[in-house]
Amino acid sequence: MGGTNGKGSTVTYLRNILQTAGYSVGTFTSPYVVRFEERISLNGEPIHQDDFVRAAQTVRDAIEQTDDPFGPATEFEILTLISFVYFESVAPDFVIYEVGLGGRLDSTNVIFPRVSAITNVGMDHMHILGDHVEAIANEKAGIIKPRVPFITSVTDEPSLEVIKKKAADLSAPITRLNDHFHVTHVTTEEEGSTFSLRVQDQELLHLRIYMRGRHQVDNAALAVSIALEIQKMGHQVSEEAIKSGLIQSMWPGRLEKVKDKPFTLIDGAHNPEGIESLVRYMQPFAKERPIHVIAAVTKEKDVNEMYAPLLSLQPASFILTSFNHERCANPIEVAETMSYSGITVELDNQKAYNNVKRVAKETDVILITGSLFFISEMRAFLTK
Repeated sequence: MGGTNGKGSTVTYLRNILQTAGYSVGTFTSPYVVRFEERISLNGEPIHQDDFVRAAQTVRDAIEQTDDPFGPATEFEILTLISFVYFESVAPDFVIYEVGLGGRLDSTNVIFPRVSAITNVGMDHMHILGDHVEAIANEKAGIIKPRVPFITSVTDEPSLEVIKKKAADLSAPITRLNDHFHVTHVTTEEEGSTFSLRVQDQELLHLRIYMRGRHQVDNAALAVSIALEIQKMGHQVSEEAIKSGLIQSMWPGRLEKVKDKPFTLIDGAHNPEGIESLVRYMQPFAKERPIHVIAAVTKEKDVNEMYAPLLSLQPASFILTSFNHERCANPIEVAETMSYSGITVELDNQKAYNNVKRVAKETDVILITGSLFFISEMRAFLTK
């Protein structure tokens, strides 16, 4: 599963659909939001620490016996190997792998899957993947394999052309949103969405999800399309399992409500496309209720470009803060680069939240957004 945004949500939808259909399902995702072990999970349950240690020891022994001309393995590469050892030992019916970065050179790309998928392509990690969307699309299209079914919800034409060419070159059958599967009758509400899905000659009516935002409809539609492709391979995936699996799906840190009064949301939007999806969800609130934003970013971000849509909501307050990670951008330096004058800085993120909570009314909205590392830290503070 590759893509710029929505990979984790799509993995969650698909995992719940397959699990509801009676299958055991392993997942490999990143980064973590609640606890480190969740990156390697079985049926939604993070790997047990004892199993993690056993698998890690196996990987360590193998690495110590290997003279790698490319240098020491990265943390992500080691985790990928640990997941291989663990899933081999527990033998789930399906394993869903989320690409870490890009796709072509990602450590997960050694897998030859039954189905591959890309959620979308956006401008993120440009310092690694390239500074234009076609270059990024080419990196992500690297997960497409010869003659392996490929499904995508990418709709922007420049990216789609790159992906279509790659699929054609590899004779990979392609299924595309708005060409081969169509979302219809969408109703988006504060607590989720209802929609219908037409896939070729099959129509699924009144599908319900409880993850917030219109973008989650496309993520869910992609997951359903993958499930139907798996069904074509001879596996039993009923319409009831699809509907029930979607309803059960939740993914922490994605427009997640963590407090009622004031209504407090955390969302890991960390690139322009993610912010635009977030803003579309927040616009109805902005018309009726003051919004207070608390944000923190990593060092490589163009904050003026990324936060321009968010500032269009005219937030009542906007606080830049920090989090405990080496990639965290200094909020003082970030504030100096931003053209918006209404920004304040509080280095301590817990103090930033408490400062907002003191001035916000119960009917206001507090939005906490930015890096997923930041979201993980704030979620732990707000839900303890």
